[in-house]
Amino acid sequence: MDFNEKKDKVYTLKDWIKLGVIFGLVMFLINSIIFPVFFGEGITLKTLVVGIISCVVGGFVYALVMKLFSKKKKR
Repeated sequence: MDFNEKKDKVYTLKDWIKLGVIFGLVMFLINSIIFPVFFGEGITLKTLVVGIISCVVGGFVYALVMKLFSKKKKR
């Protein structure tokens, strides 16, 4: 299996969705929990809800862009 075949397998529908969720959750943990604790800010339910929604959407956008750019470079 060469590099291009591996790259195609990495960005199947299930895999890029999983990549988006993982990236979004890591962003959420860092931005909504770790930074506020580190800087002494309060963590509220509102910031958690807004953070999880925006980070998961951002993770999906990141994964989709990575999938599209990997297909574009292949051609």
